[in-house]
Amino acid sequence: ASCSAARDCSTARSDCRALFPSAGRLRPSGWWESRLRRTMGFRWILAAAVAGTAAGNQCMMDDAEKLECGFVGINQHGCRDRGCCWHDKRQDVSTPSCFFKKRNQPESCFKTMINMKAPFSCAEVALMKDYFMANLNIDGKGGVAHAPDYNTPAGSYYYHWERSGALAMRTLMDISENVTAVNPILEAYSQWVIGRQADEDPNLVDVRAEPKFNLPSGGVFDGKWCRPQTDGPALRAVTLMQYAIHLLNTGAHDYVTQFLWTGSADLYNGGAIKYDLDFIVDNYDLDSCDLWEQMMSTDLFWNRMATRKAMLLGAEFAGRMGDADAVTTYLDAARVLGNSLKYSHWNGDFLQEEPKRMKDASVIVALNWGFHKDEDIWSPMDFEVASTIAHFNLAFCNEYQVNGDDTEFFTPGILYGRYPEDDFAGGNPWVLTTAALAQLMYRAALWVLEHGEPVWWTKMKWAEALNVWMLPQWPKRAFAHALAAGGDAVLMRLRKHVEGDGFHLHEQIDRNLGKQTAAKDLTWSYAEVLKAVSIRDRFVDRFRIFDLALGDEDADDLTIMLRDCSSSAGESESASGEEAYATGF
Repeated sequence: ASCSAARDCSTARSDCRALFPSAGRLRPSGWWESRLRRTMGFRWILAAAVAGTAAGNQCMMDDAEKLECGFVGINQHGCRDRGCCWHDKRQDVSTPSCFFKKRNQPESCFKTMINMKAPFSCAEVALMKDYFMANLNIDGKGGVAHAPDYNTPAGSYYYHWERSGALAMRTLMDISENVTAVNPILEAYSQWVIGRQADEDPNLVDVRAEPKFNLPSGGVFDGKWCRPQTDGPALRAVTLMQYAIHLLNTGAHDYVTQFLWTGSADLYNGGAIKYDLDFIVDNYDLDSCDLWEQMMSTDLFWNRMATRKAMLLGAEFAGRMGDADAVTTYLDAARVLGNSLKYSHWNGDFLQEEPKRMKDASVIVALNWGFHKDEDIWSPMDFEVASTIAHFNLAFCNEYQVNGDDTEFFTPGILYGRYPEDDFAGGNPWVLTTAALAQLMYRAALWVLEHGEPVWWTKMKWAEALNVWMLPQWPKRAFAHALAAGGDAVLMRLRKHVEGDGFHLHEQIDRNLGKQTAAKDLTWSYAEVLKAVSIRDRFVDRFRIFDLALGDEDADDLTIMLRDCSSSAGESESASGEEAYATGF
């Protein structure tokens, strides 16, 4: 029986293992259970069930039928542990040595690394954070430089973009161990927002939907640009609500009621948060620019995810501030946006940004920034998310020569661009979209530990996304570990292309040469990489708790995942060089 048959069963949403026990994971007992709990990572052996799969007739096939098992640098022992077949390549280097029988699907260039050392060391993360911080709070006035680069393919980037400014401030809060320590920057930003909301708009649009502002003055940019941008107020409102919640939790209630949620339309239009949220209520279906500022539409996945999150969080915040009418209004808007997201963007294969541009990595970025806690639209573990990644992997593998070259030379991961056939500045991979993919994989790994394994067909789709076809047979711990390894693989490939610039992050990576190009020190690039590292750290912490519950706190695979920032060894802790992907567990 096939697990795919569960789609047609009356209990289609139940776990397929309940319907087809032989397709589920092996559940050992007694001595084997005790033994396997000590080795459940990627060294986990599927005992006799998988041994039969990877032996005998299953491994007898023509070379043309052999498909790589999906791991870079694997040895014979590790290959067989993962339920795959092994044969020395000897003279024929084109034939994989670790393989299984090819299914009739296109081959992805994505390879998962098997050594989960942190892709970046503590010192390297600190360096990128310093570069990131240098772009914040320009001249102490709260503005955020999109990039300190005056000569990019799109002209000067030395402006405050409403979108990237809001995301940078959210990142600052997310990566700060002590938010109070960065309060002066956050307060300056909130005052910057209040000032911009009060500006007269020379472009005949609502100033709240302006894309960018001059630095350091804050004046509205009056040149030709793609406007309005309805995601801006949503992103800004979410950032300010996150800041306001911190203030309320630390006793700074007065600042919130004086500037952010005043309760009076005569005082800062009800407050900076209320003013932006009310814009969304009135304009969420307005024709707006897309994330890349290239087309106008009312049907944008990125915008809907951003505005829906703002409405959901806004309802929670309004409730805390005692505004019952606002709660109802915001929830009604969120419901409409949620229905549009459910029924307008899933095309049966992947989540599309917009009918005119279907495969667009803004969807990947939106799945991170627009996801709201404990709600059911496009969680990181959903079948639709895995399917989207699988399809996008194939698209970007075929799009960029650098991806094929990296895979050929055993660099794990993949580089993402904006969308296939992009021609801006040569149409290259982007740092921020690549890091967003890594973050999404880390979120999926964390989701598994916190919520449990998905159903069988979702695991199958993740196997396709990660190009690790034995994945559905692995239990919860190993499955989560594999997802995190996928995130590490992506950051490892990114690392290869940025370390030569001293970990300064640009906007793009040349599609052929692999060198960074376009805007230098792009704030959003830093935000995405630092956010991915932060989610990875959360996963490792949760992984440790999971192992402690199993009585396996000394697991080898956990040890090498850790990044100990308390020692001077941080300089060499990252997975760099051949050793990072040429050695197994």
